[in-house]
Amino acid sequence: MRHILIALFVSATFSGSLSAFDVSSLFGGDDKKKAAESTATSAADLQKLLGSSIDKAKSSFSDNPEMVSRLSNIAKESAKGEDMSMVQNLAGLAGLGGADGMMTEGQKSLLAEVKGQAQALALTRNFSDDPAISGPVQNAVKAVQTRDAASAMASLKEISEKGSLSEFQKTMLTSMLGDYGSYLDKAGKAADAANQLKSLF
Repeated sequence: MRHILIALFVSATFSGSLSAFDVSSLFGGDDKKKAAESTATSAADLQKLLGSSIDKAKSSFSDNPEMVSRLSNIAKESAKGEDMSMVQNLAGLAGLGGADGMMTEGQKSLLAEVKGQAQALALTRNFSDDPAISGPVQNAVKAVQTRDAASAMASLKEISEKGSLSEFQKTMLTSMLGDYGSYLDKAGKAADAANQLKSLF
């Protein structure tokens, strides 16, 4: 009974506090495998993967004109190389899907996929010229594509500390770091709450 109560509490805490993107990073086996299979390193390949992810998401949200419009804008921005606008547009996707409970797990996964491919593309196009951060950039690209929030956060922080970054790059990193920092903060609070509950039994 004790374990059942803890499991229910943790489940409710996570489902109530994490965004669509946050939840996707907790996917296990099959979803992690699918994410790993949908990785690329060149800008051209990443552009193709992003386009495919956006098309799937638009189809899934066909009854949500605002979501479809936002996804279409992200596709246009990626094609034009408007990476800052593209990254900033990602932040509003979860809210356009309505409450978390109104989106299926498949829809949450699709939005997370779009986000990961778009961020990987932005990193590849805007941070690949500096050899001092080539390793962290490659690690960050892989982490955002596979939805590994902890690794993404660590790699993005390393880029910000090692590179001689322009204001443009700093702003883009700040946006991405805020995304993953928010996830880790919420995940940490949920874990703390679960530990506090365990101590009561």
